[in-house]
Amino acid sequence: MCGVCELKKMKEQTLKKLELDIDEQSVMPLQRDLQNCRKFKIPAIFKGSNAIFVKKMAFPNRINWTNNWKDDKSVIQKDCKDFPNFNFLVNFQYRKGVTFNSDEMEYFERVQQVPELNQICMNEKNPRQTLSEFSDQLDGWISRNSGKEVVPTLDPSTEDMARKVLLIKNKGLQKCAVIFRGYRGSNDKAELSRILATLRSLGIYSFVFGTFPKKHNKNEASMLYAPLYHKANAVSSWVAWSGRATEMTLLCSNWTFNLVKDADGGLSDYEGNTRKDFITTTNSVSFNTALSQIDTINQANELTRRLNPLIKVQFEKLFS
Repeated sequence: MCGVCELKKMKEQTLKKLELDIDEQSVMPLQRDLQNCRKFKIPAIFKGSNAIFVKKMAFPNRINWTNNWKDDKSVIQKDCKDFPNFNFLVNFQYRKGVTFNSDEMEYFERVQQVPELNQICMNEKNPRQTLSEFSDQLDGWISRNSGKEVVPTLDPSTEDMARKVLLIKNKGLQKCAVIFRGYRGSNDKAELSRILATLRSLGIYSFVFGTFPKKHNKNEASMLYAPLYHKANAVSSWVAWSGRATEMTLLCSNWTFNLVKDADGGLSDYEGNTRKDFITTTNSVSFNTALSQIDTINQANELTRRLNPLIKVQFEKLFS
């Protein structure tokens, strides 16, 4: 029987056994957001208990990954201890279509051997690997990490996606992460929609990692909206590879970013004040950057509470 047919057959019985709320939606903070909330005393509205540790995997220094695993593990553990109320997941941020060697795959697993991490993310060795290869990789991670919850992490373009997701379900796993880099290619929109619909149909809780919060190219709406529109359960942003000072912008109620002077008051409550009232004159680029990032999470979480998906025509217009 084909993977798609098996998915349809299992859908009804799966939904009856759900332990997780697959109607829940939220935007998760990164480790930098938690640190900045504490440093700058910025009020935050975080839904749920998950947070994301982003580990940037720069390819020019690829050899350093395996050499520095102890240091990287210590940094992850420190954040887990500093913010014990959050369940961290590790998002390894790397470019699309990579094949990892055995040492690099071992690195992914070793740096997550932290007692405070209840969930560990298993990235595919290569999104083009076969179902059998994926099954062997998954079995190995499950057997070696019996005390932790393994969260498979897939690219939306992964080969044989439907059958891989079905395998995840058959292994008794309840969560899966999806790496989302925006609508850059012609198939990106369809692939994101397809994998999130497949996960939802089997009652698998979906994380979406690495979303670029602002718009891509001609898209007007925040890219946070894209996975939330397709009913992802929890979404997180990426960490820029490099940066420069820009004017402060705020996420508005129509899911677009605008300069502060053009922004609406927002839905967040900052100790009785609107966000525009909370913003004070400052010459600190660091503060403005932190406030904009945290306010984006606050505003997006408030917007998800009243999210009414746009009709198809509106959606196509926003993301064409």
